[in-house]
Amino acid sequence: MKVILDCHIGPNIDDAFALALALAAPEIELVGVTTEDDAGGTRARTAAALARAYGRADVPIIAGVNGPLTRSAPRECPAVRFLVEQAKCHPGDIVVVTTGPATNLALALRETFPGSSGVRRFRAVVAMAGWMGQRLPEWNVQYDPVAMDTLLQSDEDLWLFGLDVTLACRLNEMDLALLEEAKSTGTQLLLQLLREWQAGRPDAPILHDPLPVAYLCDPQLATMESARVAMTETPATVPDSGLGGRSERVLAFDASGGRPVKVCRHVDVKRYFAVMIQRLLFPRVSPLSGRQMDQTVSGVTGLGRSLRSLPTPELYNALELSYRPGWDSGWQSRAEHQVILIEEGTITVEIANHSEPAYGQPQDALFVPRDTSYRLSTRTGARLIEVFFYMNEENDLITSRLRRAGVLVHARQQGALPTVMRGLVQAHTTQTFHSLLTSQGLLYQLLALLSQAANQSHWADGNPERDACLERARFFVEEHITRNLSLAEVARVANMSKYHFNRLFRRRYGVTPLGYHTHLRMQRAEALLELGKLPVCEVAEQLGYASVYSFSRSFKRYFGRSPTAPRRRSAGTAPARGPGGGWSSPGDARDNRKLPGPAGDG
Repeated sequence: MKVILDCHIGPNIDDAFALALALAAPEIELVGVTTEDDAGGTRARTAAALARAYGRADVPIIAGVNGPLTRSAPRECPAVRFLVEQAKCHPGDIVVVTTGPATNLALALRETFPGSSGVRRFRAVVAMAGWMGQRLPEWNVQYDPVAMDTLLQSDEDLWLFGLDVTLACRLNEMDLALLEEAKSTGTQLLLQLLREWQAGRPDAPILHDPLPVAYLCDPQLATMESARVAMTETPATVPDSGLGGRSERVLAFDASGGRPVKVCRHVDVKRYFAVMIQRLLFPRVSPLSGRQMDQTVSGVTGLGRSLRSLPTPELYNALELSYRPGWDSGWQSRAEHQVILIEEGTITVEIANHSEPAYGQPQDALFVPRDTSYRLSTRTGARLIEVFFYMNEENDLITSRLRRAGVLVHARQQGALPTVMRGLVQAHTTQTFHSLLTSQGLLYQLLALLSQAANQSHWADGNPERDACLERARFFVEEHITRNLSLAEVARVANMSKYHFNRLFRRRYGVTPLGYHTHLRMQRAEALLELGKLPVCEVAEQLGYASVYSFSRSFKRYFGRSPTAPRRRSAGTAPARGPGGGWSSPGDARDNRKLPGPAGDG
């Protein structure tokens, strides 16, 4: 298979692994390598050194455009000319794998074949891009959204691998131990680059970019589905938040008006690493047969993934993410079971074939069975911990109790749940021998806590009319955080007596109506104070307090400190948060890339 790799090699170790795999895989005839954002040719020189180490000095390495199309990037460069020439010499015969912002490829498509010609220049374009299921920013798209627009408007056969699947692909210690047995000079150089990258980084690297290359070697390692995607914008902030913000371009599923593509919906992580490690250990050697590969994956020869075959349940991924106000996931389903813990904010949950949506508050846990079509959204913004896991069919009785709980589990009374889920995120991030065993134990503990909570769940009580009244009251509270409210006033909105209303509201949401009102006011207050532009007296006035004294007293009662005191931070830890702490941006989920903006992800 003729392949051109358009990469962003440099400080990102996963690009180096992608190039090494393309150089080592016997299934791939590497026609050339182009580098992105490469003004001085540094990335091209790094790629050339790796190619020489693998004995592939015959592969052309060409420096590409510096900067995205949204800047004044030169419209002529060697990489663009190379792509154009190869498209003309081998029309419809070359697969272009782009693991960077795709600026080179976009320019080649624009300049040589302007507009929609109905003719494909390449056999396929396989791109590492997007976070479609979450509708969150991803580095490649965020860096050059114009280039992604160009790809979507082209006639090319487009295959997308996004963060929805690649975030589960961490290199663990057993994989690394296998690779260190390699005799190949190229793989030894790759390991040296990995050690330099790991200096000062405690987390195991996520190998995003080799996945599209590995898929070309073995299509059985991933499930591709037809879908429609489009570029859209994330919400910046809620209109009345008083906070500055900016929207960002993201790739998202769009069933009505999106562009038809193939999207990777699931990765067999064991098989992915087995495919990659075999080729890096034995470059240019004929791959194993299907039966031999199955044995490798099951641990007969693939010792590096054998711990992933521990008894069920099996952890697939664990993340902590934050979402801006107005975020909406769109309808989606997953091949894994999913547990979502709401740490901050409120979440609306819609489940296919359920007539009424449900509403989650801080410390609620949502259990979403695999293959369930669902949709999440938030008006206020939210911080979530999300855990994904498998269960073998024969052992799926463990999740049947959770299914009977109506998909959603009210787990606020399970005090250990946040600790367990944070432990799963930490264990999955490090991927050491110890953490793999720890994560297995924590996953069983998580299921035990959820099972116990399912017996106590009051989330859906079979009274839609009463639920609608409570929701009407909740929205009223959210819309009136800039003035004082009385319990009687909110109860009138729900058309209930205030004491009965107070009891039902607390039972459903885990907090009293006035407690929820205070939570939202303090959350807004801290966010405004962190901007550093407003004095305390003005913040108090904006939130409807009669005096600075009454505001300061409420703030100190809620956070344990005065509004003028600095927010406490511990060395090496995230900022301390009260129960209504300010919203954070999505962290660097793609942790081996730098993010250009405060809410990006790459």
